[in-house]
Amino acid sequence: METRPLQSSVETKEKIKLRILYADDDESIRSVIERLLRRKYSHVEVVENGQALIDRLSEDGEGFDIVLTDNQMPKKTGLEALQEIRQTSGLENLFVIVLTTDDTGNTQSRVEELGGVYVSKPFDITNLYIQIEKLVTSKKEKTK
Repeated sequence: METRPLQSSVETKEKIKLRILYADDDESIRSVIERLLRRKYSHVEVVENGQALIDRLSEDGEGFDIVLTDNQMPKKTGLEALQEIRQTSGLENLFVIVLTTDDTGNTQSRVEELGGVYVSKPFDITNLYIQIEKLVTSKKEKTK
C-alpha cells in the first residue's frame, strides 16, 4: 500500500483533521499561534500554563494527537509537563513539541531524551507545520 504525506491545507483548501492542545502563558503569543494553527488544523484547544495542560490531558489526553507547549511558564514548565506526560499511562506516546527561547543545550537534549521535539523561538510557522505533519505522518506509518 502506498503511503503519502499529509496534504497541506493550502493544497486541499480543507483543514487537516488533528486535535492539538497548545499551552502558552503569554496571551499575545498564544493568540497569534492559536489563530495560525486554527487556519490549518481542525481542532485547536489552548490553555494558559503547564499545570492547566496537565489538567486538560488528565480529562481527555488520549483525545489529542499532539501537544505544543511553551517551555517557560508559571506553575509548570513545558519540560516538566513533558516529563509528567511520559509518566502517565495512556499518554506515554503522545507527540509533544516544546517551543522555547531557552537555547541552552541542556533543555534541548532533555526534551529529546524524553521523546519530544524541541523548536527554538522565534520560529517560522511553516517549519512548525512541517514538524507537526511529520510527527503525525510517522504515527500513521507505524500503525500500518
